[in-house]
Amino acid sequence: MPEKRKKQKSLLEFEKKDHIPLSESNTETKKKSGRKAIPPSIENLSEHSKVLATGLEESFEVSMSRRRIYQTDNFYFKIAFTNEVYYNERDLLNNGIELLIVLDNNKAIVRLPDTQITELADKIRHYEEMKFKSMLMKLSSIEPLRTDEKIGATLEDEIKNSTEDKLMFVEVRLFPNLDKDEYSKVLESIKKYITNKREEFISETLSEKRAKARVKIRLSSIRELTEGVEPISKIEKVPRYHIGFSRLGGIDNDLREFQPQIQEDSPTVCVIDSGVVEDHPLLQGVIDEVVDFTEETQDGYDNDGHGTFVAGLVAYGNSFHNIRHPDTKIAVAKVMNKDGDPIDLENTLPEVVERFYRKTRVFNMSISKEDYCRPLDTELASKIDELEHKYNVVFCIPTGNIRLNEIEKFINKGENYPSYLEKTESLLLQPGESCNAITVGSIVRKGSSVSLAGPNEPSPFTRRGPTPEGRTKPDFVEFDGNVAHVKRPNGVHVYEDVNISTISLNSAFENDYLTAENGTSFATALVSRHAAKLMQKFPRASPNLIKALLVNSIDYKQLSRRNKRILGHGMPILENALNSTPCKVTYYLESSVNMKYEKIVKFRMPEEMGKIRGKKRLYIILVYNPPVDSSKKYYVLTALDFKLHKGGTGERIFQNPSLANWIYDNRNNKWDNVKVTIYEWQRAGWGEDWDIHIIPHYPRALEYIDYNQRFALVVTLEDITGTVDIHTAVLNELGITVKDIERVRVKSDQRSILELL
Repeated sequence: MPEKRKKQKSLLEFEKKDHIPLSESNTETKKKSGRKAIPPSIENLSEHSKVLATGLEESFEVSMSRRRIYQTDNFYFKIAFTNEVYYNERDLLNNGIELLIVLDNNKAIVRLPDTQITELADKIRHYEEMKFKSMLMKLSSIEPLRTDEKIGATLEDEIKNSTEDKLMFVEVRLFPNLDKDEYSKVLESIKKYITNKREEFISETLSEKRAKARVKIRLSSIRELTEGVEPISKIEKVPRYHIGFSRLGGIDNDLREFQPQIQEDSPTVCVIDSGVVEDHPLLQGVIDEVVDFTEETQDGYDNDGHGTFVAGLVAYGNSFHNIRHPDTKIAVAKVMNKDGDPIDLENTLPEVVERFYRKTRVFNMSISKEDYCRPLDTELASKIDELEHKYNVVFCIPTGNIRLNEIEKFINKGENYPSYLEKTESLLLQPGESCNAITVGSIVRKGSSVSLAGPNEPSPFTRRGPTPEGRTKPDFVEFDGNVAHVKRPNGVHVYEDVNISTISLNSAFENDYLTAENGTSFATALVSRHAAKLMQKFPRASPNLIKALLVNSIDYKQLSRRNKRILGHGMPILENALNSTPCKVTYYLESSVNMKYEKIVKFRMPEEMGKIRGKKRLYIILVYNPPVDSSKKYYVLTALDFKLHKGGTGERIFQNPSLANWIYDNRNNKWDNVKVTIYEWQRAGWGEDWDIHIIPHYPRALEYIDYNQRFALVVTLEDITGTVDIHTAVLNELGITVKDIERVRVKSDQRSILELL
């Protein structure tokens, strides 16, 4: 039988074209319909009021007994509702109750001044005459705080299992949202207690809505401190950070004659890591600036090797098998010491971003905590989200790694690759849950006869999502290394093999310029490169647009579906993110929508598109940067969705699409801040205007009722047959030129293209 000939790709599919910007002139707004929450009814309200009044009195007695170290004038307790907490914030405020932490959708920790306890008790008991009935129907329970809930799990294990009263280095966090004056008084009381115990008060951090102290304290004193200071929210062991670098030896490439050359206009990435060996021969001219934020050195020298390895991948990409000149500059922020000494990244990161954001808007932080993500332990993630919002910068961070000994344990217990990636122990490490940052996992570039995974499969050490509240993480994956294994009498041995690992710069370069290692840190560096290249082409782009273009770049066949928890959206393709083609044209818009309104975005489906008799695709990608709050279990406070309508009408498109046509839709989690849908059809017609309705959901915090939520929308039209130049058709119908697009992309601030003609 003759060999079947492959279909030739059209030349149109390879020609680069500019994406087409939309503007505010392509949008309109309309008032959103309101929403009311109706709590469940309570049958015996009289009995319910007695139960609540008793719960309030008992909770107050417990609170009064916990003021031996710090004498507060406020009563701290737990309150539960019959509906979501965020629907009841106004009622809490009206009754003098201050919301501190949301434990889940229905339960919160609150406080009330001692002077108002009697009044609240009277309202509960005499709800009819005191007009408290509607509030009473929303309340489910009132109970005291338990001290064991304030002690971290690993620290609690130390207390229970330790045979000696050893000194522990712990972090004492206070409840959020208190005023600075009270924070100062509480910290002073803790310091006095620690000093009197002849233990060690190391440091304190006080900001507008947060405060914490780091102390060295004996195990026997921890519970006493917790019971004596009501405003303590949590006591945990001081977090350790993991970069996990173990150089696999030098790689003998003859690079002595290689002279790095980098263009002046090359983009810059700030590498937040263990520093850099600035005099490495392959980094000459690449390092723009080095700033040391540690006390280990003053020159940012990399005593570990991890930072230099990451810097090499950012500068050169994955080109070390066939090395070419670097095309990205590096600014270095040293924040890690060789011994992995505990650092306070929540305090250091603002200094780093403030120092470098005028030079670059892309920050690569290939560092993880040693703890996996869990609710109400998101201080570092929320700090990253806040910095992205404040400075309009992009953070790229890793999922974290599963250690080799952990992989061995999984396999020797019968959990083989890749099934162990689905285990709870394989969840993301902090701060991988950061909502607005780009979180990166890894897939295998190269396999071997002894490797655990084959090419394009998840790296055996990559970690998985989703986040505690169900958002898709990682966002993307990139190529990284692999691990090998061998069977032995006492079980499987897992080890790293230089032949299937990632290659980059060797900080100990006296013998060999290159070395090899594995880790999601290094996949993260490659995505940082992509972000920097996009920033170079779209200098006004927000982090929302950068992420949306990267999602849009993923090859349809590679767009992850069943494996989203491990692969995120898939592997981005930089060329697709940067450019359209004649047969695949991308519109993009950056805008905002008030939470009380809908925003209607109009775009044109060119007539030429309707004439195509073969398959066509429509991609819609919405990315937004919601405000976050680490004091709330659900973390993300606003949400957007979208619907597609025929232009100028209220008629929904694809209301009940067949499964064959609606080929991708990830909008099932309304709090996920990346929404992606793809529709595929074949029939002719549909050359007309379309409306995309951007619809906010009710925010999960009272202060965001009137919030203007920023977003990026990317819409792509694709002729799968590759026969029609729809890009030119769009330009002709809009009456614009390539030069007009360039002026909007580089110089304008999302003004209308038509205004620039």
